[in-house]
Amino acid sequence: APGVFYEYVRRPCVQLAFSGEFKKVMDRDNWAHMCAHPKVPVAASACCGDTRPLDPLTAVANCQYEGERVTYDLHVERCAKMGGYPCDFGRIHDCGDKCCVGGYNTRWPQNNFWYWTTETCPMKLKVRMDGAAVIVHDPVKTTFKYNREN
Repeated sequence: APGVFYEYVRRPCVQLAFSGEFKKVMDRDNWAHMCAHPKVPVAASACCGDTRPLDPLTAVANCQYEGERVTYDLHVERCAKMGGYPCDFGRIHDCGDKCCVGGYNTRWPQNNFWYWTTETCPMKLKVRMDGAAVIVHDPVKTTFKYNREN
């Protein structure tokens, strides 16, 4: 139907755990950060540029429907189309009426909603003596300094 969007929700699985370069994703308020594979649609698009209102570290969310997740390449393409560019933002200023759903939730992590940034993200592997392994995300936090004079 016109004006209706559908989203395919993948079944949970382990995919691309250690392959290639990762990008940092973060929540809209710059509170939580983690690493994500750029070829997997796990985060939304948020862009800097002429669309930013007050500060170079402020982004504008750019999505087609509520809860949309895109690959990093589609994120870059969307930013260019809106006259902006991908960035490592400090916070999202404008979400529109569709883009700022969820956020970061420690009690219900399945509701976390992430946005792509330009920062690369080192991934590490921690192995216990009994052989159990876990991925360690080690992203750099964006330093957000708001300057009212600029």
